[in-house]
Amino acid sequence: MKVYIIEDEIPAAEKVERLLKRYDESIEVVGRAMSVKQAVDWVKSGGDADLLFMDIQLTDGLSFDIFKEVNLDIPVVFTTAYNEYAIEAFKANGIDYLLKPISFERFLKSVNELDTKSTETAQLPNHIFISIDRQQQKVLLNEILYVEAKGDYLRFMLEKDKPLLSKMTLKSIL
Repeated sequence: MKVYIIEDEIPAAEKVERLLKRYDESIEVVGRAMSVKQAVDWVKSGGDADLLFMDIQLTDGLSFDIFKEVNLDIPVVFTTAYNEYAIEAFKANGIDYLLKPISFERFLKSVNELDTKSTETAQLPNHIFISIDRQQQKVLLNEILYVEAKGDYLRFMLEKDKPLLSKMTLKSIL
């Protein structure tokens, strides 16, 4: 998956990139823009991505101004510290609206929903995230030998490692 990040705060853009890589190392961040103008220029120059992460308030205006200048049909995950723009965000190709600071759990929910929608026309993801001691651990599907229900827990038997014990339901990972 190719992702383009539109964010005027460098630490926030770097965090989104870290979250993406933590989710799936094969995700390619194809570039960043820090302003409406840079984003518009990227689109006009033939910029291509499968997904955009877009802050709403940029140095030279609101990211919604991008949609006024160019035709942009790439799905967008909006990121912002303000909840007042949610309705407008969903009118502008928004598939999710993440409030800063973005937690990995909330990010994970957003990207998993996108993966679920994209699997209708693409290949299935090759991994899942398992909650262990309030941490999310990435596990490749081909490493799981079997999953066993043990009371309120699931025990994941893996090829190489000791079993992973998680207080999750099967429904929550499927």
